Amino acid sequence: MMQILLVAFEVLWIACFSFPKPLTVSDIVPPGYDKLLPPKVIKGDKSLPVNVTLRMYVLQLRSFDEVEMDFKMDIIIREQWKDDRLIFPEEIAGNRSKIVLDPLWRNDIWTPDIWFKNALDITLQKWVTRSVLYWIERDKTLHFAGRVTLELSCDMRMEKYPHDSQFCGISIISLMDPSTDLQLNWNESQPVRISSILTLPQFEVGNISRGRCDTDMYEETYSCVNVNFVRIGYFIINTYIPTVLIVFMSMLIFWIPPESAPARVSLGVTSLLTIITKQYQSTMPTVSYIVALNIWLSSCVAFVFCSLLEYALVLTLLKKRQNEVKSIPDIQTEGYAQKEITNISSEGKSGKSAWIHRHCRKIQRSPHLIDTVSKFVFPIAFIVFCIAYANLYVT
Repeated sequence: MMQILLVAFEVLWIACFSFPKPLTVSDIVPPGYDKLLPPKVIKGDKSLPVNVTLRMYVLQLRSFDEVEMDFKMDIIIREQWKDDRLIFPEEIAGNRSKIVLDPLWRNDIWTPDIWFKNALDITLQKWVTRSVLYWIERDKTLHFAGRVTLELSCDMRMEKYPHDSQFCGISIISLMDPSTDLQLNWNESQPVRISSILTLPQFEVGNISRGRCDTDMYEETYSCVNVNFVRIGYFIINTYIPTVLIVFMSMLIFWIPPESAPARVSLGVTSLLTIITKQYQSTMPTVSYIVALNIWLSSCVAFVFCSLLEYALVLTLLKKRQNEVKSIPDIQTEGYAQKEITNISSEGKSGKSAWIHRHCRKIQRSPHLIDTVSKFVFPIAFIVFCIAYANLYVT
């Protein structure tokens, strides 16, 4: 009876006060394990490179900078590979299908050393500890995941800026192990996902395309995969509407009488200064070629400047006409004009030349006719320019 009580007490003591054995790296890594050599996949007589699959979850896409040609993104990158050399601790795992490992054990276990090929700056997110996760499954498949913030370069072609669609993305390469030892591939099940709450104030993310970017270096080929995001921009409110309003405002000077010089000059100069200020305030990419926004703003400046030139011509002809009226009687002036036309015709000029000369003299005698023509020519020319610009760059 006493022995039964002692056995029962011992079982109760073990159940209540004993603790499971803590997991150590020696429970996973066998003796003689080489952490510098990647695992091999043996199929018959062939030794195949280890297959490392990647998944990426995009949390944020922000700060697309056309001037510096870079952008930032927050991602969770997840690597997956299989290493049959490791040991899965059945006794410690129990019924669990996977065991979480200490991220520091990466120093003792072979882990794919991937690089972000087009990265300018990389920051591993950290709150209290680093935002990484490391675990092993029962079939000796390892997973490593971490959240990183990346500043990435993007080779943008800006000829149609700001109506461009840029293919900016991320390239992931393994520079430690060549493709004969390691192959990077996107996971077949949801390789790239974008957060549903991702919002961009000025841009829209289009289709996502995946591909390969294997690189030859140092007489070796290194495995590389990439993913591109299409960026589409919007500049209608900030650029086009204000400049269109300024151009049409400058055309109001054609409706002001030429005699009201202060009003016409003030309106024209104000429009010109405003459009030039708008041109310098616009964010332009630093490229060596002309972009679409340069053509638009320069053309708008040209229309406003031509409206000032038109008034300068009208004012000059008006002053000349007034001086002629003061110095020469109207009858003599008409007779002189008729005599001049007759002399030109008698010199052998064609009827077309006489017609041109006659209408030029008519315009000189009627400066207001230039304003009348400009009221229709300038708006029609600007509308035609807008249609041609839209067909060339927007559509």
